[in-house]
Amino acid sequence: MKQLLIILAVCLSGYCASAQGYQWLTFSLTDGSKLSVPADKVSMTYEEGRLKVQTTAGSQTLNVSDLLAMSFTKVSAGVNEVTENSTEEFTVFTLEGKECGKFKSLDAVRDALSSGVYVVKSDSGNFKISF
Repeated sequence: MKQLLIILAVCLSGYCASAQGYQWLTFSLTDGSKLSVPADKVSMTYEEGRLKVQTTAGSQTLNVSDLLAMSFTKVSAGVNEVTENSTEEFTVFTLEGKECGKFKSLDAVRDALSSGVYVVKSDSGNFKISF
């Protein structure tokens, strides 16, 4: 019941959030990490303990048992500005942790993958990208 009330509260607050200029829906997870998805045209469905979040950037499926909180924010959690001309190797993963491949440049990542949010591992650090 608590999970259903949380989901309903987030869905109802979406209308108010878009009017106040919030651009991201941020999920706080039990492992201490945060996941942000664009708040534009968010739809969520709940089935068998999983929350599927559909946005203009794609979809994410989260176990409800892994969720601590959800909130609308003006800034994405963990998305960094990345230099376009970097020459190091990048290993790219989906938000679910599935490896997408290794790339020599961020331009190659954008050419090879569909629009969405990805986690990138590199020598200079780990970060999220969105395109």
